[in-house]
Amino acid sequence: MMVGKLWWNLVFALMGALMVYILSIGENTLSTTALRSSGTFILFFLLLFLFRWAIGYASENHYAVAQSYESEETKTYPETSEATAHTFPSDEQMLNNQSDGETESQNELSEEEAKKTSEMIRSLLDDDE
Repeated sequence: MMVGKLWWNLVFALMGALMVYILSIGENTLSTTALRSSGTFILFFLLLFLFRWAIGYASENHYAVAQSYESEETKTYPETSEATAHTFPSDEQMLNNQSDGETESQNELSEEEAKKTSEMIRSLLDDDE
């Protein structure tokens, strides 16, 4: 999948070729200038084509990775070293756990972690000054 339209390749390549033409017409013959401008057009066209393809590939790959992560949230991992298998809880499971009375221990832990994190950030900011 590629991002954008082929029109961008043409515009980018024409701008590059026009720039090379303007900069080299005063120093070179017409045939040399035309040859360099044509080469620049082809090079810029191909470079933008590859760039658009890479962006499309990366965004498609990112989407596939995100989808695979979402499908693995409830998958168990028996190869863990502990006796019980771990799962990634979904949002619904986390909400259900909070309604079961486990909210107090989770909130205390998250508040403690928040305090440690804020202290660490403050110390890092103080070090920069």
